[in-house]
Amino acid sequence: MNQAELDDRDGNLTAFRQACWYSWPEQIESLRRLLAYSFEWVFAGHDGGGHWPAAEMRTRLAALIERMALMAE
Repeated sequence: MNQAELDDRDGNLTAFRQACWYSWPEQIESLRRLLAYSFEWVFAGHDGGGHWPAAEMRTRLAALIERMALMAE
């Protein structure tokens, strides 16, 4: 298991590289584009969703993107 998979236990946003059927770098870029929006809810299809105030959601999303980028190296 890698760090992005383990963070689910902490209640953080997660991503699973083996579940990304197209392109991990494209997935990262897609999530980076979400940083431009203010939102409080994530409804994930396979767990890992959550609700936080918009500022905290942005912080958690940025942290997820950083972990994903480390996995891409």
